Amino acid sequence: MEKIKKVVFAAILVALAAGIVELCAFVFSQWFADRITFHDVEKYLATDYVLKHAHLAYHPERGWDNNYRTPFGERPRRETYGEPYIATYGDSFVHCDGVREHQTWQHYLSGLLRRDVCNFGTGAYGPDQAYLKFLQVQPKVKSTIAILGLQTENINRILNVYRPFYYSRTGERLTKPRFVLRNRRLVLLPNPVACQEDIEKLKDLRFIISLGKHDHWYNRYNYPVKAFPYSRILFNKRMWRELISKTSGHVVDDINPRPWEDLWQDAETVDLMFAILEAFVRQCKTDGVVPILMVIPGKASVQSVLDTGEDVAAVRMIEEYCRRNGWLFINPVGGFVEHIRQGHPLSSLYTGHVSPTGNAVIADVVRRFLVEHGLFEESAPAGGAAGPP
Repeated sequence: MEKIKKVVFAAILVALAAGIVELCAFVFSQWFADRITFHDVEKYLATDYVLKHAHLAYHPERGWDNNYRTPFGERPRRETYGEPYIATYGDSFVHCDGVREHQTWQHYLSGLLRRDVCNFGTGAYGPDQAYLKFLQVQPKVKSTIAILGLQTENINRILNVYRPFYYSRTGERLTKPRFVLRNRRLVLLPNPVACQEDIEKLKDLRFIISLGKHDHWYNRYNYPVKAFPYSRILFNKRMWRELISKTSGHVVDDINPRPWEDLWQDAETVDLMFAILEAFVRQCKTDGVVPILMVIPGKASVQSVLDTGEDVAAVRMIEEYCRRNGWLFINPVGGFVEHIRQGHPLSSLYTGHVSPTGNAVIADVVRRFLVEHGLFEESAPAGGAAGPP
């Protein structure tokens, strides 16, 4: 009888402990609800409000675009000098989100060169989309130079098909094409939403799930599930990585949704990334255009150079790859560091994206690069829009 009492007492203690853990896990899930990404496939479904915006931004080949009513679809400019000299392609750091038209690095560079520098950057683009835009736009622009701008985070985007899979709170809730490597050749998987009418499929749960077939970020089993038993949440590795990343100062946002991921350590993804860059360079040379690759410095790059004298590993990989292949490569991080060592704070260079001051630094670095490589000859002191107002 005494043994039965002990067993019952132990069982009660275990049940009580489990109940307390479950209650704590439930409270934890509610308390951190806004800081943890929970699995809920229905959150990927487009609402009528989202579809209205999607129809405006939609592009059949590339997923989405700015749709500017300018001669080539470039970001509007206040000044023109006759004909395009440089065309720039890339994501929001090339587009220069967060600043006005006369505060982009293309505007400042155009003023320094007294020649047209066209801005074809598009928010949330991956290098794959930027390359596809280059293929469509460059034959019309016929610029002397084409610059493909990158962020090291961009490697994550080349494995993405449905933007919300990568970042659930994204402003661009559309699908995109992506490339795969087959026998070391780039093969394009077209945009799954092939026409305007198909945008309505984003309200169909089965269609959304089907998009996960070719999307690296559709890792639904890695997300914690906000349901009983809530204690499972406490053992979810991905949840802890996200929470620790946020509490340690790594902002999880539309600019860098996965700061804890490093696909630069994945050989297959790196091969795909470099294959896209190679395709850009090869097509430029075929068309008689001078190709330039540029990594636009993030805060981590600047801080790394300030602390150690070396850029982050991913930038060094890109720079070394360009050097081995004889490609022109610009890294404005030196200009950023020089600006800081002159007594300016790091914060003066960024406002989420690069600030007007940072864009003026980029423009000056690019100008100097062009002069040093014989791509531009300064016959008189540079004038025009040389810096932020």
